[in-house]
This record gives sequence, structure tokens and C-alpha cells, in this order.
Amino acid sequence: MNRVQLEGFTGADAEFKYLPSGQPVANLSVATNERYKDGKGNDQEKTEWHRIVVFGKAAERASKIRKGQLVTLEGKLQTRSWEGKDGKKQYSTEVVAHRVHVIQLGEQQAAEPRRETAKAVEGWQEVAEDDIPF
Repeated sequence: MNRVQLEGFTGADAEFKYLPSGQPVANLSVATNERYKDGKGNDQEKTEWHRIVVFGKAAERASKIRKGQLVTLEGKLQTRSWEGKDGKKQYSTEVVAHRVHVIQLGEQQAAEPRRETAKAVEGWQEVAEDDIPF
């Protein structure tokens, strides 16, 4: 089964356009946070950035999403490939969402200052097996 459910904050306003076929498409960047204890018992937090693509009527609704909004979404993972300018094959895995919902924060929550989210890091980093929280 290929099913993804995420809840996180958007990193930018939705990018909306129409494909040459006339189909609407919206692109989002969503950050999710994971809290865990490392091998020494210290609290750790990891932010993961996800590329989200939404098509059709759901894309039209998602086009109104702005940076910093809390969203939940459901969809599936999809990996695309293409040939880069250097002739090498490039890959990108993204979530193709069929449902995106903006969670409205209460007035009190919205008035509270929000913590900065970790910045996206380019490239992959090796993770030692002992650092995996499960």
C-alpha cells in the first residue's frame, strides 16, 4: 500500500499553475518535526522537508495556502526521473496529495510566537545506526 499522511507547517506560499493540458497543479513545501531521545538520553528534534504536489480541484483549493500555515494531507509517494543538464539521470520523490486541509489555529495559539523551523539542508547526511530512534 502506498499511502502517506503528514501534518506540518508550510515553508512558503503555494505555487500554482496550469499544465499545458489545462490541469491545475499546486506545489507545496511542508516541514514535519520528529522529537526523540538519542543514545545518551538527550532530547533531539529533527525537521524533515517534504515536496507536495496537488492536482485538479484540490490544487485550486491548495493555491490559497500561505507560508507558516499548519496543514494535514493525505496522498501517495511518487518518484520522478529526468535527464539533467549534465546528462545524468536525476530523481525526485514527492507526495502526490489528493486531500489537503488547513488547520485553523485558535486565537490564543495564533497570537503566541512560533519557534523557527530548522532550515533545509542540501544533500544527504550519513546516519549512524546507533542514532536511529527505533
